[in-house]
Amino acid sequence: MMTSGTSSNDGSRQARLGWFSGLELAGLAILARGGQLKRSALGFLVRSQSRDKWYQVVWDGRRWSCQCPFSAKTRRTCKHIFAVLFANKLNINTDMTQLEFQCPSCQADGADIERSGTYHNSSGLVQRLVCKRCGSDFTDRTSFEKMKINARTVLAAIDLYFKGLSYRKISEHLRDIYGVQMTHVAIFNWVKKYMAILRRHVKRMQPIAGRKWHCDEMKYSPGGNSEYLWNLMDAKTRFLVACQVTQRRRKAEAKQALNKGVKSASAGPGTVVTDGLASYPEAVHSLPKQRKKRVQHVTRAGQNNAVERLNQTVRERTKTMRVNNVKVLRRFATEYPIYYNYIRQHSTLRKTPAQAAKVGLGKGWLSAIRRADCSSRSQRKNRSGAVGATFRKTRRPGLSTADKPSAGNSSLGSAPFKDFSVTKYCAMMRSCAETPNHKEVRHLEDDRNPTRKQGLPSA
Repeated sequence: MMTSGTSSNDGSRQARLGWFSGLELAGLAILARGGQLKRSALGFLVRSQSRDKWYQVVWDGRRWSCQCPFSAKTRRTCKHIFAVLFANKLNINTDMTQLEFQCPSCQADGADIERSGTYHNSSGLVQRLVCKRCGSDFTDRTSFEKMKINARTVLAAIDLYFKGLSYRKISEHLRDIYGVQMTHVAIFNWVKKYMAILRRHVKRMQPIAGRKWHCDEMKYSPGGNSEYLWNLMDAKTRFLVACQVTQRRRKAEAKQALNKGVKSASAGPGTVVTDGLASYPEAVHSLPKQRKKRVQHVTRAGQNNAVERLNQTVRERTKTMRVNNVKVLRRFATEYPIYYNYIRQHSTLRKTPAQAAKVGLGKGWLSAIRRADCSSRSQRKNRSGAVGATFRKTRRPGLSTADKPSAGNSSLGSAPFKDFSVTKYCAMMRSCAETPNHKEVRHLEDDRNPTRKQGLPSA
């Protein structure tokens, strides 16, 4: 029979030996199985032990949180969180797939990427990575490398902006829900930065649009001046082909909006449905023929309801915006089509318009931004490599910079200027500016004026 003193001794012995609790043992069992844990951009993914599902484990700035029912109900540390903690403590290599880690320098992934420790910052746990192919080191925060805030918080702020909240209300939401103190100016910079990344990538994509398009215009009055927002949408894929701001709505502006849509899509329309504005007939008939047939123009009542519904969606977003400047309206015309086409799921299609047009960027903000950012990095690298190859090809071997003819040599062609080099002179002048020497400066002046060097009177 065990007495109370014996039980207390056993408890102290258990604490002294560092025995694990039931949840901690369950976390170690998850690690022992292997392949149950992998990294993601927001934190970790841990496989459920009872169903075919992955739970997201993230650091919210104060504590670890998990999406499993136990942690969501009790707010306690579950076995999935313990598995993540033990994996970091024991430096266990988690399952890294090719889509999760990619070198931003050489685009290597998979077996060419190895872990090099972790560190904590204000956004949580950051994984250091090293590329075996090129030797560059980076972190797992692709597209969020220098951000002190967690990627989940940044994406939530951008999504709330396009759903109708102002920058100040988003700042209050992040403070109340996520416990993050960010100003409205920082949120504005987030939207500006990542929408620029997406816009550069989207410009190179051409959607496969249908044969029937809808067009309509909306009137705004920023600063008391009339501005018109033109929306051109494909009827089949609901893809917003063109969105443009003009001061008037004459024939020239209508042609400009339609031609912008034709250039962005893979093929022009066969039918254009509009309202009864007098600027449309001539603008539609000026479009290039499709299959040797003239583009048809339809103006019947009730046929343009698709783009009218789009106008209501745009009005809901611009209602909370203080469109008191035409620059704000033009920036909205370049940013909102990206959200509408590539991020927002259409209620009728059950997918994004970009997926219907075969030009999707993945599912959600994170996939779209990472794919666009990696593509732009590879484009810059290829462009810099091509410029370097061209320079190496055109450079003549055996000819130094000092021996190259300068502009003064080729224009004057006189013998005293034969030994003068502009590059050499600029380099010596920089050295003289750092350590002044009157004799050296006098010598440089004699080189620039050969008449003084030869004792001839200068003009």
